[in-house]
Amino acid sequence: MEKKNESIAISLIALIIGILAIVLSWVPIVNNLAAIFAIIGLIFGIIAVVINRKNKKTIGIVAIVVSIISFIIVLATQTFYSAKIDEALKTSDSSSNISKTTGKATEESKSEAKKEDSGWDEATKTFTTNDGVLKIDKVEKTTDYDGKAAIKVYFTLTNTSTENKDAQMLFQELTRVQQKSANTSNDLQYTMMPIENTEENHLSDNINPNGTISGYYPYLLENETDPIHILFEKNYKTVATYEIALN
Repeated sequence: MEKKNESIAISLIALIIGILAIVLSWVPIVNNLAAIFAIIGLIFGIIAVVINRKNKKTIGIVAIVVSIISFIIVLATQTFYSAKIDEALKTSDSSSNISKTTGKATEESKSEAKKEDSGWDEATKTFTTNDGVLKIDKVEKTTDYDGKAAIKVYFTLTNTSTENKDAQMLFQELTRVQQKSANTSNDLQYTMMPIENTEENHLSDNINPNGTISGYYPYLLENETDPIHILFEKNYKTVATYEIALN
C-alpha cells in the first residue's frame, strides 16, 4: 500500500526551528538560546513523525537530525569557548601578578635607594657620610654641673676623610640634637658635667684619617618629658631623624 504524502505543517515548523538552532549554535552566548531551539525542534520533529506514522515522514526525520546536530554543536562550542575564556583569565591573572611583583620590587628598590641616600641605618643606629661614620650607642639622662636635667649621647665616631678632624667639630657637622614639644623643636645646647664626673667625653680629641673614638656629648634638657630627636645632616640638610623617648 502506497504511503500518503506527509502532513508537513508541524514537520516544517520543526525543520525551521532546527535550522535556526544550527545557525545560532556557533555564536558565543547566543548558542544558549540555540540549545533551547534544538530541544524545541526535536520535540516538534518527534511529534511530526508520530503524526505521520502511516505517511511519509522525511521532513520530520530531517528536522530531528538537524536539531540533534545543532545541540551537539552547542555543547562542543560552549566547551571550546569556556576553555578559551579560562585561558584568557589565567593569562590576565599572571600579568596582574607580574605587575604587582614588579611594583613591589620597585617600591623596595626606592626604599633601599632612599636608605642609601640618607646614610642612616636604623638597625645599627649608624650614620655614614664621606667625612665620617657616627654610631649612636645610647642616650642616658643625667644632671649637669648646676644640677639641671641633662642627657649624655654616647657615640662611636670614625673619621673617613683624608685629613685630621676635631672630634667635637665632626660630631656637630654630622648631627644636631633637638627636644620636640607640642609647639617647638629647639636645638639642645652643650652643657658641663659635674666636677666629680671623671668619665672622659673625648670631644677634644683630634681624630686621624680612618681613626675611631668613643665618647659622649652632654646636652642640657629643656624639660624631662618631651622626646629627643637626633637629626643627621649632609651638606647642612637633615636627611634622617632618630627619635628617643625620655623615660
